[in-house]
Amino acid sequence: MRAKLLSSIAVLGMVACAHGASAPGGKPAPEARTSAIPASSGPPQYLVADPSARGNVVATPLGGAGGLGLVVDKTRIVIGRGEPRVGADLPDQPIAGTRKIPGRFGGGFLFWTDAVLYRADAFDGTLVPIARVPDTIENLAFAPKYLLVRTRNGERWAMSPTTGERMAIEPLGAVDCEGLDDGRAIAFNDQGTAFASNDHGQHWVDVTSQVKSSPTRVAVVDEEIWLFESSGSALRLEADGQLSSFDKQPPEKAPELRARDARWRGAEAPLRSVFHGGASIDESTAIVVEQGDLVRIDVHTGEIVGIASGKLPPDARCEAVPTAHDVLFACISRGAASYGAASAFVVSHTLSGDAPTVEQTFGTTAQFFGSDDGGLAFAGPCSGAPSSIQDHAVCVRQPGGTWQDFDLSALGGDAGAGDVTVARWVPRADGRVVALLLDPQPGIFDPRTGSFEVVDADVRETLAQGVTPAYRYKRHYAGFDGGLVDYNWSFSSTGTLRGWQRRGGGVELTEDGKATRSPYTFDIVTAGPYALGRTREGRLYQSIDHGASWVEVAAPPSGAAAGDLRGCSTAGCDLGGFYRVGWAARPPRPEAPQTPARPAPAIRRTRPVELSCRPAGPAQSKALPRTNNSPDDLGLGMNKLQVAGDRDELAFVRAPIARGIVNPIHDTGGSGDSDNPALRALLSGFSTNRDGDVVTVLGPNKNASALRRGFAFVPAFDPAAPVKKATIAMSDVISVGRAAGMSTEEVLQDDMTESGTILVVTPQDPAASGDLAFYNPRGLLAHVRSNERVKLAMRVAQNEGTVISGVALAGDEVAFLELESSGVGHVFKMGAPAGAVVDLFDVSPTMNDTMFYPANPDALAIGPKNELAIVRTGSGSDPASIHDPALLLVPAMPPSPLAPWSTLRTMDDPACKEPGYRATIQAIAPWIRVTTPELRVTDEMPMLARVRWSDKRVCLEGVEVKLPDVIVRAPGLAGSESLHVASWLVGRGTTFARVAIAEGVEWRQPLECAIVAPRN
Repeated sequence: MRAKLLSSIAVLGMVACAHGASAPGGKPAPEARTSAIPASSGPPQYLVADPSARGNVVATPLGGAGGLGLVVDKTRIVIGRGEPRVGADLPDQPIAGTRKIPGRFGGGFLFWTDAVLYRADAFDGTLVPIARVPDTIENLAFAPKYLLVRTRNGERWAMSPTTGERMAIEPLGAVDCEGLDDGRAIAFNDQGTAFASNDHGQHWVDVTSQVKSSPTRVAVVDEEIWLFESSGSALRLEADGQLSSFDKQPPEKAPELRARDARWRGAEAPLRSVFHGGASIDESTAIVVEQGDLVRIDVHTGEIVGIASGKLPPDARCEAVPTAHDVLFACISRGAASYGAASAFVVSHTLSGDAPTVEQTFGTTAQFFGSDDGGLAFAGPCSGAPSSIQDHAVCVRQPGGTWQDFDLSALGGDAGAGDVTVARWVPRADGRVVALLLDPQPGIFDPRTGSFEVVDADVRETLAQGVTPAYRYKRHYAGFDGGLVDYNWSFSSTGTLRGWQRRGGGVELTEDGKATRSPYTFDIVTAGPYALGRTREGRLYQSIDHGASWVEVAAPPSGAAAGDLRGCSTAGCDLGGFYRVGWAARPPRPEAPQTPARPAPAIRRTRPVELSCRPAGPAQSKALPRTNNSPDDLGLGMNKLQVAGDRDELAFVRAPIARGIVNPIHDTGGSGDSDNPALRALLSGFSTNRDGDVVTVLGPNKNASALRRGFAFVPAFDPAAPVKKATIAMSDVISVGRAAGMSTEEVLQDDMTESGTILVVTPQDPAASGDLAFYNPRGLLAHVRSNERVKLAMRVAQNEGTVISGVALAGDEVAFLELESSGVGHVFKMGAPAGAVVDLFDVSPTMNDTMFYPANPDALAIGPKNELAIVRTGSGSDPASIHDPALLLVPAMPPSPLAPWSTLRTMDDPACKEPGYRATIQAIAPWIRVTTPELRVTDEMPMLARVRWSDKRVCLEGVEVKLPDVIVRAPGLAGSESLHVASWLVGRGTTFARVAIAEGVEWRQPLECAIVAPRN
């Protein structure tokens, strides 16, 4: 017989992860009931939060009277004496940073979002847009004459900080540069060469000899200019132009909102800890446990007003549980090796003035459960460990501080058969506890009386929403992501149950177990009976009675919509940019309207070279039929591949490799959004399998040394776009591997012919199509000539290196550029004897920070006397120009600028008879534009260009840029189907074509193209 457990149960579920406030059916939410919380005056309720790693607060000292400029999300706020002032306009995206603009540029403030720069005369003044850059802003610097902006993809932009006009990067190739208004300036380039100036950058002096390691950053600290080094040392440029050396870099102090007390050991600020895991003692003071110390904090200033040091285990994380006459702390120890096994314990007598008492310890870790009236329970036995998870033991605090064990042993047949699932325990201050059960029958069980109250089956989902299972406790010790004490459900003063839930609308359970949904939904953050809720429109509401009533309250100065509902305690809340002190219900105040900031113009780019193209003949299209085996049976172009079908003993490799560039440091955007990307090559043939030390070919011949990998490819810069076939023999791979000192077993550790990258190799003949190279990360390197001849070598990669560029040399040798993951390059050659590899020179060995590696990968170049060099195109998506020229890097020589891209000519131009350095350039975006509308070049795709480059002009040997897709009809299972296939403009010399070679598709059309004369 079931007894009535509760005369009535009111369950008020409030949504914690909803996306706004609305009533069911899309109607506006009804007005919340007025809560009996008197509005109060007194100290400010909102305090500016301490900056943190996950925060969205940027603080800038404004000088004078302790003024401070704050950025919270999109809002700019000035605090100091008097009421805070809020900027009237908002950018589209959150403000990521701010800096004072030096006086030489007119003063004021610079603000930037993800990709947009603004300036303002005052911190809260009108935002004046400067420019929008193509990628996320990584950092910026005020050089003597310009603003240097570096973006995440490796690009750098020099511009006026007032107008956004492009300016020249000085000194040549600089990647970081700062200047002072008195004329002092320091810079360094992407090769680690450091420079200093004492006359506003009019003259630069090479000071690299005084740098002990490698430069990492130029910094302005306390009105002095410094060069930071990777060793931790620093150089300071003095007023007389001399450099002073220091073993340690000067500390760069972030603006402190509150002075740090040396007694505080926590990683987060005291107030942030209080508003996540502490508890209020009175209107001005809260208490928190941090690193074993019991600390009292003034909630209005953040000052420590009392501390009991070292009274608790330092490795424990604790959360406050307020009771009628005490504040308990529920704690979980870390359980590190030096402290023994993880455990849980409860601390009491924290308000007495004496040392706190460890009231109860537990032999395991589990979830704590709390209630609004101060009840506390631990989901485990009071001593020892549960014999199994099915024990469902709970240890409950009794009045006076004793603890009592309960379990489900009294649960009779009313609950049904099968495994019992406990959603959570709900304690009371009088020592009672009930279990909310999900299975085998949803209901509420009182282990003291053995009574069980059944609820409707559809209420089970309501009980399950937001459940944190008692026996899945996760130990969190950094940040505030996990709660030690679960307050989701609690008894009210009238004996009903109320609960917060993470999902779903609010519900109320009637006496007969029926559920009625509540109309309220908010984004909320809770602390026992307290909750702060935010509507979709940004209005803020609070409840102090576990959701029985809600009242609208004042939002922070930045508006509730800009806040971040991070966490609450009985002392207040952490809203990211602001702290909300206490739970006084102050009415909302009228806010001045904020308007959108004016949109910023895109940064002015260097004009690409324009080609005028028109068809020179009809398009020729071929496509393989699509079958049940497609795409597995589709090779490159019209090549058909074998498939295993029903033959389980066979397996095939099919690895298509798209056209594009090799850029391991920065993302190049892939192969675009075409359904059928254009391919450069396709690897095919039998697959292999490794079983222990034995590698077996999954084909008729199981011998790995007999494997021959098919390599179908389209030569680079060949307008005819022939599909050619080469073969990589595993026997040759083993041979070059053994020549490099590897054993056969090491070579066959896995199949190096199944995957890799493809790069274009500059041939010796300027009129020839481009060779290719295939590179596997384990070191296999194959030079594949356009005549289908293959030459192999083995080079063990250094520091996760990738081969990115190559040029053919005399005597059947080839030189390659390998790029480490650190950004350091190595040039080597492969040649006679077969498979031999010889290191030649390194590139930028003193700069090993990828932040300074250019957006475009370097290109290995060969000069008129067969000398090797590097062509560096640091301008990224912008064509090389006089503002940011391409650089020629010759070993042991300073970099020299090359001619602007605007001087480009085709090889038949008489001006192209002069010597230069030949290289295949890889750019992250096209530097060539086609004026014909239907042949519009895709801006988001990379460009390949083979050039002969000198300080006077650029001569084009070949080019490949992405064009719009073409539509190809292919036979299918149910008639023909239309395929959208990526097409590319391919040119060599003065011959051009539009080609689309993909899986089972070949499409070609000849074009006539000519360079359009530049417009004035």
